[in-house]
Amino acid sequence: MKISKGAIITIIFALAIISVIVCAIIDGDSNPYPNTIKYLEDAFNKNEYGVKIIDSNKGEDITDSFISENKELYENGDWDTIMENFNQKHCHLSVERNSDEE
Repeated sequence: MKISKGAIITIIFALAIISVIVCAIIDGDSNPYPNTIKYLEDAFNKNEYGVKIIDSNKGEDITDSFISENKELYENGDWDTIMENFNQKHCHLSVERNSDEE
């Protein structure tokens, strides 16, 4: 039985596509906001990085109110809801010291 070059190329192409799909599923979106969560977690604790949560619409520092409104969620480890609240309020972070500084 002879296999044509076209069939071999098609099989290799299909395997490559399947490999990419499987890798994407395995890697997934396990942590879509790694730095945001790291800095928000710091804000909920000691705030060693000087994190400020800014309302993008008003340009106001809402760190204290955001922390108090989401403290219970933080204590329960509900990062999905915290991030949903962060995005709904159109917030962004301001960080005085990054994690590489000592």
